Amino acid sequence: QLVLRRRAKDGALERPVGAADVAAAVARQLGVEIAPELVDLGGEELKAVGEYRLPLKLVLPGGARAAVDVTVQST
Repeated sequence: QLVLRRRAKDGALERPVGAADVAAAVARQLGVEIAPELVDLGGEELKAVGEYRLPLKLVLPGGARAAVDVTVQST
């Protein structure tokens, strides 16, 4: 579970969370380097406080697609 903190007002983030932010958090919090292009945000950025399950463009042994759980909290 990754936790990212952003300034927010009424649940809306002042600055959205992008794929590069998620990749940096994975490196910082999990110690695993991934390219931002591997984070699948579905063409959108995260714009609100909440919990998200983000698929990664990686296939695990057995064929399952990797994902990362992200919580965006207000600071």
